[in-house]
Amino acid sequence: MPDPLEEIFINENDAMTFRVTATDVDTKLSALYYTWSIDGVEKTKLGTATYSWRPSFDDAGQHVVKVRVSDGSGYFDAEWNVTVLNVNRAPVVLESWPLNNTDMGSNARINFKAGAYDPDGDPVTFFWRLSDGTLLRTQTGTNSSAFSKSLVPGLHIIVLDVEDGQGGVARQYIYVKVPAPPPPSLEIPLVWIGGVAVAIVLIAATASFWGRKRR
Repeated sequence: MPDPLEEIFINENDAMTFRVTATDVDTKLSALYYTWSIDGVEKTKLGTATYSWRPSFDDAGQHVVKVRVSDGSGYFDAEWNVTVLNVNRAPVVLESWPLNNTDMGSNARINFKAGAYDPDGDPVTFFWRLSDGTLLRTQTGTNSSAFSKSLVPGLHIIVLDVEDGQGGVARQYIYVKVPAPPPPSLEIPLVWIGGVAVAIVLIAATASFWGRKRR
């Protein structure tokens, strides 16, 4: 039970239970009524001696939790000064491309794109890297990032970090396979082949002719 005489600190989205112990001095048989309020806004009209409050992520700041205990003819109040501490939430990635385990074409430029937002409204920055730490692109100031780039053949792990500048990070890993280009063709153009073939025939015929002449 928090002490009303102390300053109370609580994180956003954490619950805290407030409790009072009251007795009617006139007669212990009298019913007691508990009305709880936060910052003057009534939360329970016919409450109990306990009240649990879970501040939302929009409640950072100073608040007063108050209870009024009444026996129907008289009442007394107790209140707590509560400071709700801001809790940073990490960004949320909505979409990213390429899809995981994508096979790309050789020598093709890969289109990278992602969309994200920050629940606290902080501006986000996109960091695209390879798993070895090589930085591919950094973009900030918007909730989306897009660019294209070629990668050498092999299996690549793309690391996407979206940061809010407050310590919150959303990370995704994307596996991309880039095949090696096909080996250069050994075929010779048909016209050229025909010319060589004729030349070989002529050379062979000439050699045969001179061989017979010498006999």
